[in-house]
Amino acid sequence: KRSSSSSSYRSSSEQDEKRPFRRHKHR
Repeated sequence: KRSSSSSSYRSSSEQDEKRPFRRHKHR
């Protein structure tokens, strides 16, 4: 189901905001 994927993506986005250092590493 694609709905499940959307939920996971949203969770990841929230974590990224809480961990700015992780966003920098990704880039």
